[in-house]
Amino acid sequence: MVKFFFQASSNLKYENPIKLKNMTYSSYRNMLFIGLVPISIVFSFGDILFSFVFGDAWAIAGDYARVLSIWLLLVFIASPLSLLFTVMEKEGVGLLFNLAIFISRIVSLLIGAMFFKSALITIILFAVSGIVFWLWNCVYILKLVGISYWKSLLGTLSVIIIALSISLMIRFLIMHNIW
Repeated sequence: MVKFFFQASSNLKYENPIKLKNMTYSSYRNMLFIGLVPISIVFSFGDILFSFVFGDAWAIAGDYARVLSIWLLLVFIASPLSLLFTVMEKEGVGLLFNLAIFISRIVSLLIGAMFFKSALITIILFAVSGIVFWLWNCVYILKLVGISYWKSLLGTLSVIIIALSISLMIRFLIMHNIW
């Protein structure tokens, strides 16, 4: 898929920018909806799933997976579309993005380890910085093909919030034996 997307977007950049915009947005939405199912499950039930599959000692790993899940969703969505940095001749922006996320990861890990001395808080800081940067990456990539910042930002956030809210409500109902 990545090879096809790169080749097709390279051809469409000059031949049919509207088709490039539509193809990119369609790919983006498909990746978002495909990724939401497993991420919603991990986000809501990671601790339970890890305990069930690996044993009770792994529940904390499930909590970590829950914290990292939204970040992983955004990485899943944006990674293949990041080829547009090359197609649209914005490699410098891509480099700055990678440099900024690298620095934010180091800072998150250092702050969490040195000041909070907590693995969970360190992972939360790591995830939050990743969410911010990868969400920006998604929005910027869509802007490169002509999709407004607000449409992509609000669209992405609303879909993620709705999906995760539903999965958390399901967790609540299951955990409290309401069903």
